[in-house]
Amino acid sequence: MANQGVRDRTRKMKHVVHVRQHTLPVDEPEAHGGEDLGTGPHDLYDSALGTCEALTLVWYARRKQMPLGDVEVTAELDDKDERAGTYRLQVVQGRTEVTTEVA
Repeated sequence: MANQGVRDRTRKMKHVVHVRQHTLPVDEPEAHGGEDLGTGPHDLYDSALGTCEALTLVWYARRKQMPLGDVEVTAELDDKDERAGTYRLQVVQGRTEVTTEVA
């Protein structure tokens, strides 16, 4: 299944992303020439990677029948070398409560 991004030509930079039955507005902040009418593409990318890790943790815990409490991730971008081709993203799991019993 393909995801589709369509430019909203009534706005400066805004696009609308279609994923299955969902739509997501995507825009840049005013400082980057947009109108801040949606999440920026880099923020979506970073959030998707962090959320993927969290969902994998939930999936694994369910598969192994491990009790799992809250899961929270924070994705933090270090973009100082991005123009040189290096993209650093640190994903930190916080408030992850995993309860296991070892016999």
